[in-house]
This record gives sequence, C-alpha cells and structure tokens, in this order.
Amino acid sequence: MSMHIQRAHLRTSVPTRHLQVFRSADFCAIAGVNEGDPLTDASDLAFEDVYALAEPAAPVRLGLATDSGSGGGPFLVSRDTGAGRPGAPIFLDSLLTFMGPAGGAREALVFVEVDAAGTIAEVYLHPLAPLVRKQGYALVTIDRESARARLAETARAAFTKGTPITRARGAHCPVDELRPATMF
Repeated sequence: MSMHIQRAHLRTSVPTRHLQVFRSADFCAIAGVNEGDPLTDASDLAFEDVYALAEPAAPVRLGLATDSGSGGGPFLVSRDTGAGRPGAPIFLDSLLTFMGPAGGAREALVFVEVDAAGTIAEVYLHPLAPLVRKQGYALVTIDRESARARLAETARAAFTKGTPITRARGAHCPVDELRPATMF
C-alpha cells in the first residue's frame, strides 16, 4: 500500500479522539493464506484467514487528530498519543468482521499509519467488542466503504478540551469553561 500525501502541520487546537488499539504484531494470522503474518491493510487480507490476539498483547492509546477541512482524508496522529509518530498521517482503512469459534461476530476498525514516503509504518486494530487472547477469529467481511460511518457510531457524546460552544446570544466560549449552572 502506498499513499502519497503531503505532511500536515499538527496544530494543538485540532480536535482529538483517543482509541484503544492493538499494534499489528499483536494480532497475527494463525491459519490461512497469511499464516504467521501480522494484520495488514485490507488490500492484503484474505477471507477465512484466522487471527488471534497474542497472550502478552496490551492495548495502547492512539490519538487521532482531525482537521474539519479534511473531509474523508487522513487523520493525524495526535501529540498526546501513546502509539504512532505524532503528526503522521493515519488512514481509516477498513471495517472487518471476524467470526469466533462459538459463532459470535466481532467487528474491528483498521487504521494505517504511513510515513513521509507514503508507505505503511504501522497498522492498528481497534476492536469494537472484546477479543479473547489466543482465541481464533476467522475473517469473514472486509468493508472499506462503511468504516467511517461505523467509527462515527462509536463516538461518545463528549467534547474535547477547548471546543468552542456557541451560546444562545451568539457568544462563544470553550467547553471547559462551562459549569453545571451555566445558562446558554
């Protein structure tokens, strides 16, 4: 996968969202075409490959900075991230569905961080339901069209620090200055 992009300047005022993710090396194919390989982008995945979360795997906090003008473009790795290189472009690659051994479906989002040359630097898995370590999950769906909508559905009703709020009379104030008794 090669994505050519211009390096974006990461501002501190850009809204940030934090997700618990696993690095690709923590989620590897244990059976199938890609056996032994870590998770990668959708173009290299194969249906029915079986993946498992490694025993020592621990989730890390990935900060995604958004730029309201970017539309469907990449996110940026935020300054306060626990994974990735701050300022690096990161793409929401796909929504995957896995089937567990008991038949329960598990969805996960795949994020791909790229370097300055546009090549993959790291792949991250954001499970939308808990995964059991060392349990096999067969890949049954690769969806590149619905990933953004599915990410939006997972959002909580919260504002990041500094988000401007418009009050009833048109005045603006940062959300962190509001108090429970604040009148709008």
